[in-house]
Amino acid sequence: MTSPPQPAVCGSRQILDPEQLSNPEWQRRAARNEVVGPWAELGLAEDAIERLLHATVGELGASPSLAVEHAEFTHYGSGYASFVDVMITRQEGSQRTHRPNGYVTTHGLTLLLCRLAPIAAPATDAEHGRGPSGNAHRSVPNSASLAPLPVPDWEQESHAITAVLDRFGIVLLNPGVLRRPAHPDISVDTDLSGPGKGFDLFDVWFHWTD
Repeated sequence: MTSPPQPAVCGSRQILDPEQLSNPEWQRRAARNEVVGPWAELGLAEDAIERLLHATVGELGASPSLAVEHAEFTHYGSGYASFVDVMITRQEGSQRTHRPNGYVTTHGLTLLLCRLAPIAAPATDAEHGRGPSGNAHRSVPNSASLAPLPVPDWEQESHAITAVLDRFGIVLLNPGVLRRPAHPDISVDTDLSGPGKGFDLFDVWFHWTD
């Protein structure tokens, strides 16, 4: 098991107050993909944050009750994602369906790890499929699937996730916070915003464009 970074590296106990995410200046900087909050105060650069998030995913995968089915660090292969998309399922394999043609479908939870601040957003209804030739599909997160932890029927896994994030000083956000409207002068370049709706805090902190 890898050891988490020392507190001074991972945001330490400078725990971010979720209410700060509504700060208009923070929102403007996040929409420009700039690091804010405790990570900015510590002077963490992009490569240091990526190492921290890799270590976080490693700790999640080392938990006895969790299996990291997939962790998307490559911005979905194109564009830019302000988060790392981590799909988590049960270690014991009950959420995997093996089809006769060799295709395996896995269901679980999504954990979005923000690259801009020490925050994370959990979501339900995650799905990942992989065929014998390596072809794969996965669900893309959106604000509609956000869910508070613990998720019903996933209590043990939810508590394991929370314990890991606590060690890294990463704050799990309540969906109600992320569904608040963004500041009216904020515009975010994202493909995850629902049609016909204005920008909300989910768009500001967890955005992706192809």
